[in-house]
Amino acid sequence: MVTTREAKAAEDRHIGFRWLSREAGLAREEEAEAVFRVVARLLAERIGRDEARHVASHLPLGLRDIWDEETAGVGPPRRLHRAELLEEVQARLGLERPGDAQELVEIVFAWLKHLAPEERDDVSARLPADLRALWERAILYHLGPARRLAAGRRRA
Repeated sequence: MVTTREAKAAEDRHIGFRWLSREAGLAREEEAEAVFRVVARLLAERIGRDEARHVASHLPLGLRDIWDEETAGVGPPRRLHRAELLEEVQARLGLERPGDAQELVEIVFAWLKHLAPEERDDVSARLPADLRALWERAILYHLGPARRLAAGRRRA
């Protein structure tokens, strides 16, 4: 029997990973989940257990469950800079190009900032300058309704 909590968590994962797979140009939600897991683990290692828990508290239930799985056992902040993080993402996901790792990290960072806006500054403050620049640059590209309408109009 599926509980209400399990159903809500499954819905959160489906919606979240469908969005992430579309934004990242991935073929399946399972690939998006793998990306999220890798970036969540590495970011949590860098910001440390306490801040990782703060981020988790703001995530939708299904994503929080995965975040908690990936960040279990994280201790104090690990020394990890931008190049090292990107190399680890590339290796763990089996990506051919370093640029792909950066693109995926930026998408997940932007998504996390959107999902947990209360934690943006706290996470940023725990990152070294090179990784902080990547965190702060990461934004969701959203075309608001008025701009979508204008973009969709055809000239006569």
